[in-house]
Amino acid sequence: VILLLLIFINIMLKGKDIFNVIFSFSMFLILVSSYSHINIEKEIIELKNNNYISSQIKLFYLTIFIIFIINILYIGIVYIVTLLLNSNSYLYNYNYVLLIMAFSIFVIPVINVLCQYLRANNLKKLSTALKPLFYIIWGFLLVLLLIINYNFDIKNYIFAICIYLLEIVSFIIVVICCLIMTKDKRIFKLNYIKKREENKVSLRKKLKVIFSNNIIFSIKRIIYLFYYYLSIIFVFFILLYKYNYGYKEVISIMLDTYFYNFSLILILFIFFLLKYKKTISNVANNIKENSSHINDLFINIINKIIPITILICILSGPLLKLLFDSKNSVVFMFFIWILPFMLLYIIGIKLLEVSSSKKVLYINLMTGILVKIILTLPLINSFYRMGYNIIYGDILSNIIGMFVSYIMIIVYLNKKYKININNSFEKILNMIYENIILSLILIISSMVISLNVSSKIQALIVMFIYIIIYILYNIIKKVLLKMRDDRK
Repeated sequence: VILLLLIFINIMLKGKDIFNVIFSFSMFLILVSSYSHINIEKEIIELKNNNYISSQIKLFYLTIFIIFIINILYIGIVYIVTLLLNSNSYLYNYNYVLLIMAFSIFVIPVINVLCQYLRANNLKKLSTALKPLFYIIWGFLLVLLLIINYNFDIKNYIFAICIYLLEIVSFIIVVICCLIMTKDKRIFKLNYIKKREENKVSLRKKLKVIFSNNIIFSIKRIIYLFYYYLSIIFVFFILLYKYNYGYKEVISIMLDTYFYNFSLILILFIFFLLKYKKTISNVANNIKENSSHINDLFINIINKIIPITILICILSGPLLKLLFDSKNSVVFMFFIWILPFMLLYIIGIKLLEVSSSKKVLYINLMTGILVKIILTLPLINSFYRMGYNIIYGDILSNIIGMFVSYIMIIVYLNKKYKININNSFEKILNMIYENIILSLILIISSMVISLNVSSKIQALIVMFIYIIIYILYNIIKKVLLKMRDDRK
């Protein structure tokens, strides 16, 4: 939702500097992700089953209170960041945006806890509707903000501040609606008489369980987001301070060659992850029984994703023209190859999560992100000296970091489950041959049907023709494979 929101805002405000929104939203996502593991539902149900109503209400409010305390710590961290940015005149207004953003971090975690609390109290319909209602209200208010901005040309930093203020307003509206709808349930009232048996209930222990159990889930999400956020930080500040690019030029690079490309790849990544979610879950949930299929899972998914990656790579010019009216197709042709590595990395982490100790998972996650951090600056400098876009260096550091993590996962799984990799060599060779043939077909087609388009209609027509060629290729390939199998 937030990714689509950013893309929508950027398209609507074409030509304006909304990098402060992207910069602050990236930090916002990381800090909000630190609350992802918090779940009070199980503890509330346990208290409710024992009819400890007073304790369950207190546990709910104490959880909310601790979320606010953590939020205050985050405000302090963000304030330190604003002091570091204060020395640069270009980034001075970012301070206000970041501080207001920090004040709004509590909103999504509190809504999640509220939904869990409602679900534990058998208010499942209200619980299910609450979060979508919040995003609908926030989205509606943002559309109004865009309309106002279009007519009155609000300053960039004030526009960014309004996004977070509207989030808080949406939260207040949702909470009021929730209180009105649960008025007769008395699930939020603290005036329940405490039973004598409730004295033995340790709310401190329950809070420890709530805030410490499944913390790996939050760590995973933070590290995933760090690959993206660190890229923004590195590229932005290296261009601005090391290579002395102008602020407007840096913003243009960040938006046109980085934000659009990464957003598109992230959407494709989510699509493929959802498409193969069931297959991945089946292998992960029964990993001991399905250990022989682990390698096949990776090969089959890559066998599906590589041809599509090649097609998107060839169609990068028309695709970017159609979606964003952008001409940076050369960067995107390099950028798109992060997609298969992202899939391998995330699937590998999922399998590692269910088959290893938390220590092994921590080491793997940290190794990947550390490799990315260590290699980013040297690779950026190397590409700059060779005369290439420095974003290539950042993309390559992401790919290497994820690939190192993936290799470590394969080594661990192979050691634990004795995966027979040798049986996969024939499949890998066939996959390489097939993709080379596809690449040649598409390259030859590009000599006949030009990929240089000047309008969105041309881009749409060219994309349609190449998709037809890709479909025909797959049909012919299946026919030939079937003929080969019949001969055997």
